Amino acid sequence: MSVRGHDRQIDNIEFNVSDIARSKAFYGSVFGWRLTDYGPTYTEFRDGRLTGAVWTAQA
Repeated sequence: MSVRGHDRQIDNIEFNVSDIARSKAFYGSVFGWRLTDYGPTYTEFRDGRLTGAVWTAQA
């Protein structure tokens, strides 16, 4: 029997959104993500395994 470990699993994803504040509130409350702002258009999230971001091209 083989052991895959963490191979072939998604570990980073980014969502392009139209409203950073609403997206932070939604994803934070639904998934419990910890959110860190890196400027007004990019916010990183972590859930213990998955990392990623919500971002927008709008300032």
